[in-house]
Amino acid sequence: MPTLQFHSSSGRSTDAFTINSIHMQILPQNEVQNGEYLRLQCIVDVSTTSRVKPLHQVLFYKDDVLLHNVSSMRNTESYLIPHVRVCDSGRYKCTVILNNKEKTTPEYEVWVKGVSDPRVTLDKKEVIEGGVVVVNCSVPEEKAPVHFTIEKFELNIRGAKKKREKNSQNQNFATLEFTVEEQDRAIYFQCQAKIFSGSKVESSKVMRSELVTVR
Repeated sequence: MPTLQFHSSSGRSTDAFTINSIHMQILPQNEVQNGEYLRLQCIVDVSTTSRVKPLHQVLFYKDDVLLHNVSSMRNTESYLIPHVRVCDSGRYKCTVILNNKEKTTPEYEVWVKGVSDPRVTLDKKEVIEGGVVVVNCSVPEEKAPVHFTIEKFELNIRGAKKKREKNSQNQNFATLEFTVEEQDRAIYFQCQAKIFSGSKVESSKVMRSELVTVR
């Protein structure tokens, strides 16, 4: 147990500080739905012979990368992610440092389930037969890489008329062109985004575009 003792100029010991324990609480839980909040609480127990609480540093890490640090005299410090995304999945821990002595919690795995709803936009709402509709599908709040699936449908007819997929390695959107075919009258597009998170694949809802009229 790390203990610090300070000495006066006469050599007699004065105040001693001990880091008794440190642990982390993850709220509301380790598995959270995309878009929910995540609060990491680092709870520190420090004892001292001093009348004044010692100032200590609390550091929060994700996958061994420093997220946040704060100097505090309180027993509990928090780090809040208001709206979690897939990229927030990972291993979290916190460390307390008191006069060059430190103690660290075990790592806690956080899993963010699902992908935020994609946005589907079109370059036109009317098109002639043989023309091209440019479909853009994006998940602005997520980080690349993202796998997009875009499907073309005819209104009131079951089943996709055409399906295309694209892996977007460096961007959180994909733009694909669809040719308007003979017998197309009123068409729309659907998009779904998938993101690999560790060994899991997280998927968004399927979102639908506006209707395109074929003249």
